[in-house]
Amino acid sequence: VFYKVAKENDRKIMISQRHAYLLNELQNVPELRNNIPSIDDENLLIYIDRRRTGLFRKSDYRKSLQKFLDLPNAVTPDWVRENQGNVVACFTFFDMNELIDIDPKPGSIYVHSTCEPFNEEMIIDQKRLDNWIDNFKLAKHHFHASGHASGTDLQKIIQTINPKELIPIHTEKPELYRKMHENVKMPKLEEFQ
Repeated sequence: VFYKVAKENDRKIMISQRHAYLLNELQNVPELRNNIPSIDDENLLIYIDRRRTGLFRKSDYRKSLQKFLDLPNAVTPDWVRENQGNVVACFTFFDMNELIDIDPKPGSIYVHSTCEPFNEEMIIDQKRLDNWIDNFKLAKHHFHASGHASGTDLQKIIQTINPKELIPIHTEKPELYRKMHENVKMPKLEEFQ
């Protein structure tokens, strides 16, 4: 989706070396080969992050990632900082420290495309991420389609349907449904076997 959005807006999608490695490996799967871009796609950039010496030397990188360093579509943080308006960066939570070198312009859009936090560790990670976003004054938008409805969406669905009885399934915290409906019946495992 992000590849298509970037292309339709005259931008290039920028992925990490790890993503490039996976993309390159997926080219070996015949059923996927024609449905995914290759690492030399004209609409794709490969982000080269600083490692060890910070000088982008081949010896700074694992052997499996070294092949991406010399590609014509490999870009460094300095290049990205100067060409922000031409790039859609595809970063993970673990790449957020790259913002220090890229220094995105205030108001740049950050699209958060992952599920809402549902455990303590994820809540802590979300706070860290929000701190990065706030520090760089990014405009955050949350879009995610995991196949699971968000808590807010579930509440809307319950209000719209207004069932006589609600039985929560496929959830780690069924007791939370008691806040959304007055007649919640907690399932028992043996009822569903």
